[in-house]
Amino acid sequence: MQTENISVEHSLEFKSNKGNFYQQPIFFLGKDQGLTGNKFISLYRIRRSTLEDGTITAAGSNDTALIAVTVGSDTGITSTTGDVRIRSQSLTAGDNGLTADYGTTPGGSASLTNLSTTSTEYRTPYRITFTKQGSDANVVVFDTTNNTFARAITLTGLPDLGFLNVMGTGIRPKGRSESTDTTPNGQEGKAEILTYLYNKMEQQEVWTSSGLTGVYDLSYNSLSATLQGKAAGNGITSVAPGGATSGTVSGWSLGPTEGGFRLDNGGYINSATSSLFNTRDTATTGMTMMTYVRLHASGTSQAVLHIGEQSTTALELKFENGNLVFTNGRSSISAGAISSASNSMAAGRTFDLNRWYHIAAKITATGSSSGMSIYVNGEKSVLARCNVNDSVTATVSGGSFQTSLGTSADLVAINSPTKPNLKIGSDSNRLGARVAHDVALTRIFTRPLSDSEIFSNYIATIPSNTVVSNIIVG
Repeated sequence: MQTENISVEHSLEFKSNKGNFYQQPIFFLGKDQGLTGNKFISLYRIRRSTLEDGTITAAGSNDTALIAVTVGSDTGITSTTGDVRIRSQSLTAGDNGLTADYGTTPGGSASLTNLSTTSTEYRTPYRITFTKQGSDANVVVFDTTNNTFARAITLTGLPDLGFLNVMGTGIRPKGRSESTDTTPNGQEGKAEILTYLYNKMEQQEVWTSSGLTGVYDLSYNSLSATLQGKAAGNGITSVAPGGATSGTVSGWSLGPTEGGFRLDNGGYINSATSSLFNTRDTATTGMTMMTYVRLHASGTSQAVLHIGEQSTTALELKFENGNLVFTNGRSSISAGAISSASNSMAAGRTFDLNRWYHIAAKITATGSSSGMSIYVNGEKSVLARCNVNDSVTATVSGGSFQTSLGTSADLVAINSPTKPNLKIGSDSNRLGARVAHDVALTRIFTRPLSDSEIFSNYIATIPSNTVVSNIIVG
């Protein structure tokens, strides 16, 4: 739809403050289902506490949830939070596998019978309207219980976003739409190496009694994957770490939007080898890797996504001593370990157990912005960057040292494996999962995605705690 002048009105209720994510989407409007490209509009509620609204009595409390909007464009991201309180139902969480609340071990029958209100107080249905006219936008909130009307957000100076054609929440991303499309060339909509869904949801559309049945690649690159070792919480076949025999899987895990795999006791996912994973040649400008992950225990080291081959690491995203670390086999950065006055984005990060996170990492291999970045729930946690003649910065910030390749003198060093593949839950030694964890919705791209694109892949795919009774688009 054309977004120069647009109005989107939702009549809805927010049902709970429970769940893994503090953002609770109302709608996402983007260019395509591949979730690449910088232009999008996202309207969402920010839950600032897991306390239920029935226990939050002061309107000005720091626990009060607010409305927010983020607009992505070719010039970057614009985010604004309003000051109007947005309340939810007060609910007692049901089965923790169903409600996706964190703090306890997943399991149970995923029954709705345990989900109930904790108070007879009637919570508020809202009519929330996003309107954009030219370069100006407003978000208006109407409280239908108290008949109160408030302008929550005003934005000015927005760029033209052109046509945006995909609208929704909890979107299942899908890039290229046909198997006859050309090999990924890095362009918008065609930067996808793989998109893994678990339990073959695209084909069967329903859960089966046999539980997990495999890994399904939506990218049309035929990058199939196999489960190695004992690869699920209820797996009945135990294979020694590094063994080549696939485990028998009879359990499954709920992902943020669909199914996921639980990896433990040496189990991991092993993809086919492909030149698409080749992270170093004169045409490569970088790569992006992302997934959802939920840790069930602490440990000194757990690889999550690993590109390379045995004895060689090209790119690896892992948890190490409580920090999220991204390495190119030569140096690494961490969302928790770096402390440097010259790196203002460096900060510690706490990762709760039994809670889903969207984690992403990218490497930009050429140009003045070359370096490595980590993102947690769509937010850039740290950027390590260095210049060709500045080895001090590289040493202090954890950035990659520069090296020359071909005609470029400004490249981040990356190891070049001969037959690279992707391992999920294991490093190059094929030892598999040492810390029990779940993974869901894994994506790899042939180029460094922008901040807008990475935020889109987070906010558009997480579930919403809303019940919508009516949508009007004009």
